[in-house]
Amino acid sequence: MLGISRFVEGLGCGAFFPAAFSMLAEWKDSQQSLGEFNFLLNAGLASGVFFSGMLAELGIKTAISIFTLLAGFSFALLLRESRELISPDNSGRKKEKPGVSNSREISREEPETSVSFKPRKYLERIGQAFF
Repeated sequence: MLGISRFVEGLGCGAFFPAAFSMLAEWKDSQQSLGEFNFLLNAGLASGVFFSGMLAELGIKTAISIFTLLAGFSFALLLRESRELISPDNSGRKKEKPGVSNSREISREEPETSVSFKPRKYLERIGQAFF
């Protein structure tokens, strides 16, 4: 189980780090930002080791319970945010400020309704959000 969890963690890191580094490289103060990013990564790793050791001192069942609660809370927040990533205003476009016309109004396309469920489009949006 631990090996599978580490593999999934590696997949997430492999998808996140190159994107984060390329975004930071484009910033005006890229050298400082990359240094801060690396510091925060290492601080997170060190604190993870430290707190897991402290939790282990409390007992393995207590540590697993606390971890499960924290992971569940984080997952609930992720689900809430992922809905916004997949379909920001139920049409796949980001919300615009009031008073600004969008291309859907100009082209007279019919907006998607939340009543019609199209699994293929939903899966395509999930794929776009992940990749």
